[in-house]
Amino acid sequence: MDAASSSISSLPSTKYDAFISFRGEDTRKNFVSFLEAAFQREKIDVYIDYRLKKGYDIGRALFKAIEESMLSVVIFSKNYATSKWCLDELLKIVDCMKKNKQVIIPVFYKANPSNVRKQRGSYAKAFANHVRDAIYSTWKHRGRYAKYIRDRRKNKKICSRPPNQNFQKKMRRIKKWRTALTDIANIAGFHSRIYRDENACVEDVLRDVLGKLSVLIGHDSESGLVGINKQIEAIEKLSSEYSTIDCNIFGIWGPSGIGKTTIANELYYKHQSKFEGWYFAANVREKWEKSTEKDDLRNDLVSHILPLTRAKILTPDLPLLTKKRLGRKKVLIVLDDVNMKKQIEYLIGRDSVWFRPGSVIIVTTTNKQIIKDCTAEYEVTKLNSDDDLELFSFHAFKTKAPPDYHKEISKMAVSYAKGNPRALEMLGSSFSWCENIEEWKAAFKKLKEKAPKVEQMKEVCSQNEELARFFQVEMHGFGSRIDGHKLQRSGGLQTKTGLCAAPQPPDFTVGLDLHVPKLRRQLLKVGSSVIVLTGVGGLGKTTLAKTLCWDDDVKDKFKDNIFFLTFPKIPNLEMIAQNLFQHLGYEVPLFLSPEDVVHKMENLLRDIGEPILLVLDDVWSGSESIIKKLQLTLPDYKILVTSRFAFQGFGNPYYLESLTTKDATDLFHHVVSQPDRNDNTREYKNLVGKVVKLCGNFPMVLKLVGGSLRGQPIAIWDTMLKQWSKLGKFALDDNANLLDKLGELLEVLGTEEIIKECFMDLSLFPEDQKIPAAALIDMWVELHELDEDDGDVRIYINKLTTRNLADIVVTRRLADDLDNYYNYHFITQHDLLREVAIKTNNSVSVDTRKRLIVEFSEKNLPERWTEETPQSSDRRLLQDCLPLSWTSGTEETPQQSSVRRLLQDCLPICWTEDKPQKNIARRLSISIGENFNPSSCNIEFTEVVVLVLNLRTKNYGLPDFMKNKKEMEKVKVLIVTNYDSLLAKLENLNLLRFLINLRRMRLEKVSIPFFVELKKLKKLSLFMCSVNQAFGSSSHRISKSLPNLEEMNVDYCNDVVNLPEWLCDIIFLTKLSITNCHKLSSLPEQISKLENLEVLRLNSCTDLEELPDSISSLHRLSILDISYCVSLRKLPDNFGDLHGLRKVYMNCCGRIWELPSSITDLEQERLDIICDEEAAALWEIWKLVRGNLNIMVSKLDINLNWLQRRFPKVSFF
Repeated sequence: MDAASSSISSLPSTKYDAFISFRGEDTRKNFVSFLEAAFQREKIDVYIDYRLKKGYDIGRALFKAIEESMLSVVIFSKNYATSKWCLDELLKIVDCMKKNKQVIIPVFYKANPSNVRKQRGSYAKAFANHVRDAIYSTWKHRGRYAKYIRDRRKNKKICSRPPNQNFQKKMRRIKKWRTALTDIANIAGFHSRIYRDENACVEDVLRDVLGKLSVLIGHDSESGLVGINKQIEAIEKLSSEYSTIDCNIFGIWGPSGIGKTTIANELYYKHQSKFEGWYFAANVREKWEKSTEKDDLRNDLVSHILPLTRAKILTPDLPLLTKKRLGRKKVLIVLDDVNMKKQIEYLIGRDSVWFRPGSVIIVTTTNKQIIKDCTAEYEVTKLNSDDDLELFSFHAFKTKAPPDYHKEISKMAVSYAKGNPRALEMLGSSFSWCENIEEWKAAFKKLKEKAPKVEQMKEVCSQNEELARFFQVEMHGFGSRIDGHKLQRSGGLQTKTGLCAAPQPPDFTVGLDLHVPKLRRQLLKVGSSVIVLTGVGGLGKTTLAKTLCWDDDVKDKFKDNIFFLTFPKIPNLEMIAQNLFQHLGYEVPLFLSPEDVVHKMENLLRDIGEPILLVLDDVWSGSESIIKKLQLTLPDYKILVTSRFAFQGFGNPYYLESLTTKDATDLFHHVVSQPDRNDNTREYKNLVGKVVKLCGNFPMVLKLVGGSLRGQPIAIWDTMLKQWSKLGKFALDDNANLLDKLGELLEVLGTEEIIKECFMDLSLFPEDQKIPAAALIDMWVELHELDEDDGDVRIYINKLTTRNLADIVVTRRLADDLDNYYNYHFITQHDLLREVAIKTNNSVSVDTRKRLIVEFSEKNLPERWTEETPQSSDRRLLQDCLPLSWTSGTEETPQQSSVRRLLQDCLPICWTEDKPQKNIARRLSISIGENFNPSSCNIEFTEVVVLVLNLRTKNYGLPDFMKNKKEMEKVKVLIVTNYDSLLAKLENLNLLRFLINLRRMRLEKVSIPFFVELKKLKKLSLFMCSVNQAFGSSSHRISKSLPNLEEMNVDYCNDVVNLPEWLCDIIFLTKLSITNCHKLSSLPEQISKLENLEVLRLNSCTDLEELPDSISSLHRLSILDISYCVSLRKLPDNFGDLHGLRKVYMNCCGRIWELPSSITDLEQERLDIICDEEAAALWEIWKLVRGNLNIMVSKLDINLNWLQRRFPKVSFF
């Protein structure tokens, strides 16, 4: 809400009430004549073009009339856009709307609003003629223009004149017309076709004009408003501090009679003209008590906001269509005298989600708790002593100050009101009948006798029901309230996203109805407690916890103080605290010790206040000490623990059992998506019953089996069922047995071998992490010798998800996902399935494993992996006993050989066999814990193709075994991911040069000081890395270090300001993606050297202001993505030289207002433009000239839930 007034006094000098813009040949003798007559009938002074005086400049006179009108009525008819006069009038009207806040009322007379908005139908033809006129008028006649186009296509020397400044000026004017039409057509107006006759439409337009004029002219405030302006200014200042992108609710509270309604009333009339709809709901409390008036109140609100709707809604919720229509309106609503929170939710929806961002809701109440979740609260303050006396005097004497002989007694009377305006009004009116000073003294004596103190004024109020209404609640509080307004921000309107926010539960769940009420009751109890929810893996404990977090009653109690944390096997208390501090928007402090962590976290949560719910999900055995440390001494603090282990010492655990047969059957039906058939119905039901029984009603097994049976014929079901029956029924007695059963089941499921391999590869990454699909694709392309550009990789991911072996999360859906761009795709896997994969992989000896998965920590040192064995140490001592010449590396003599054999005979046999253990694994995954970094290894990795390093440390040195070229010569893929909250500094980076055949490298959240020479590297991906130092390094140029690089992805690297010029020397580069680098401001002019570049993605580089003109030299460029480059002002002038271009992504590039004229030179058969509606309007102009443009308006779908555990600072690995 703006603090400035929008009343008539703040508008420019106005002469006319309304201006009508119309196309004379369409409407002058029908609709406009009817409308003018209606205006004259209601004495509305309207300006129509026949009021022009002879001899005056027509354009200047019309523009002046528009400026001097309070509102404009624009009548869009079929041929409106054919008139340049009408379009110029429209530009002036839009200008007045922006500068002077002029109100515009569009009327669509026999014209489709969509055609007006998007310039289709007759409007498209009109603009085609305008464009043609602009083109032909530039070259004077058609022949010269045709010759110019022919010469350009044949690349001949141009003799004809190119488009001149006059042409550009005309095209800009046409663009402004289009923008004005779109802007006005987006305003809610009147559509003549929905009326039975024109008179009905005219009457509705008339009513709307009268209503808006009454708002513009304003209203006369009641006389006797004292001390109100200061309160209004304070609220206006408060509202200006909050974002207009949200629907803000402002709560005004205070004692009865303090002036809340008066303030809301003044704000309502002062600002309503800035909104598209408004409504003042008076006496909500009183009307709510009458059940019929409760519905009438909401229906009246909807009818006022949507004028063409006569709402008669009696259901608890609004129809979906009505909600959508309300969501398109920016509204101002006042809910006066509210005394229950559900009144607010019933009238405006939960969290005011019904209305468009920018809407303002004002709620007045005497109960502060009701507005606790509002955007901000304002406490109405009592009047000061001067205002007290002035208000009392106005009602008692009709003057600003009491007469001298009444001044003292007036001050004594005022003291009883304690600054309450309504009480002062009542007291003043009560004394106004006194004709002389004696009657005044008698009345005051009577008041003084009955109420010598404020606490005794109830007796006085009992004599006057209205007076009692204002004093009965406040008597005990007068004198104890804090002076001045108290403002308090609330998190009630914040979205449920963040580092520790509870994820949304799945759309489809079964079997929770029994458990949610029981656990809800425990959570709603006052006090602190730990609730342990336990059961074997895969039963749905996490889903149940998510559902509880989103339960209405639980949310109503804990508000935004619900924190959801997923535990790794080895939890880190300090990282838990870091995430909570970051989630709540606090700077992370320095933690000196585990005790200091607990102390600071307790202070943080105590600072939040109110009830707190902390959910600890998937807690492993051995983490009891962490739970105990998190048991803080807070008054109403609940901890909900989900675990496979029934922890003791926290009360009785809540055991989650398997599903009932009915719920299990429902889940299976949902998974297989197999409706009952007319044929074989009995057979189908029998098979389903057998499957459910064999699965033991276990959700995880039902999903796996259902995923394998989905889409298969009944005969296959029967065959597979016979094989599964040999495994026996699934029992939920212990986790180890469950893992064995699941492993056997996966073997029987008949999954293709390559899909099994892909499933097993997911275990190379830590649990509870979202795996980048791009990283998996890099692995599988090299392991299975696939072509990244064909559809095989997509098929593998799809099969994993359809068989419920994994899930896919897409964080941003583009209009076209067929460009093999997977930076927004992530794969997740249930930790139980990951354990199955690891157990299956480890069921064979280390020598024969296809994957070697090693997890290091201070408590866990993998078998056969040591920094130094006793054997090697003693062998070194024996070697030291030999002469130096014997160990110098020269050829061994027969004498030396005999001595060496003699020494070896003295050693135990097992010592002489201590050679590095060879391994055939092609995939090596090493997970490094904090403060632990192994330097050597006693295993040879001669067959490794994929090396995955999972870090959780601030400093990491690459393992020493990488020095052995023979061991590392087959490594083609390196993936380094840091899951710590801070960047990891990579040490020993020079060891990368020993990976002589490395083809693909992905680094995530690490600091890169320089680039190492990797001659065969073809793809480099950097995600959330610090690369500025490497980019600025003069001694390690990428062009020399990575001469064969074909693809480079730089994503979320926020220290990238400028790309180095030498990057353009990588001549083999075909794909360059610099995305989400918000500080990138420019591209090097030398980018034209990248002559092989086919894909250039600059998505979400928000500071990028321009593209270099040399980009037009990239003749092989086929895909250009500049979506969300919100600072980009223009496309290069020679953009038309990009003849190889086939796709342009151009969403949310709002600062690009026009396209270069070289667009006419784009000669390819088809060019896809994927963009938003605003950009589409720019391209549509040129589509009339270049028919090869295929414009597709995209619908963006962004999912932010992935942030909860994707970024390292969210997880605890």
